[in-house]
Amino acid sequence: MIVFVEKSKKIKLTMVQTLDLHGYKIEMTAGIVDSYIYDQILYGNEKVQIMTGASKTIKNIVIEVIDGYGLNYDESSTNESLEVYL
Repeated sequence: MIVFVEKSKKIKLTMVQTLDLHGYKIEMTAGIVDSYIYDQILYGNEKVQIMTGASKTIKNIVIEVIDGYGLNYDESSTNESLEVYL
């Protein structure tokens, strides 16, 4: 979180944490995403972005993990990622 103070006004800018799954093996995906989401919930983040790439297999694994937590998400077709609301 970044806070700027300007003329007695506070502006809160929140940076979205991103997990990029490019380069990871498919069999590692579920564990990596599960640990990442768990940690981000503990850190108190409100949302994260998970870069899945073009692989439908990876995206489906990530969605299964997200659903296991009962979380909502939005799919982005432009940069092949999911925005997850924690």
